[in-house]
Amino acid sequence: MKTAIIAVVTAIIFVISGYIFGGYIGVTRIARASNYATLMWLTNIDKNLQQGNIDRAKKLTFLATDGSFGALEQIDTIPLSFLVVVLTGISSKLGMKELHEQIATRAKQHFAPRLDEFSEASKINIQKIVEVELLQSKCSSSNKK
Repeated sequence: MKTAIIAVVTAIIFVISGYIFGGYIGVTRIARASNYATLMWLTNIDKNLQQGNIDRAKKLTFLATDGSFGALEQIDTIPLSFLVVVLTGISSKLGMKELHEQIATRAKQHFAPRLDEFSEASKINIQKIVEVELLQSKCSSSNKK
């Protein structure tokens, strides 16, 4: 009887710990992916605005907004697909880490001249970015108008 109680209590502790730890991992992966996606769009929009490509910046703004609305709809209607990607680590197998590093490098290089304008937390994060080699963007030729 005593061993059964210990086993049940131990199982409950492991289940609760797994739930909390799994939730933490899932939430941080979602937050990280969402913010890198936002950073990618904002960097490209700002770049086009600085180059005077207002129409391209408007188009990117619309595409980013459309993508966000679409993702929100999928989260509400097909939540399991996002949960599976986040919790199983499929995102790491899809090269998300490398993609995030490239997005961060592009953003760091683009916003470096304006570093003093950022908040302290942003400055710290920007300075911590380890730059990686960037492949030629498939979109860069269409950005040069």
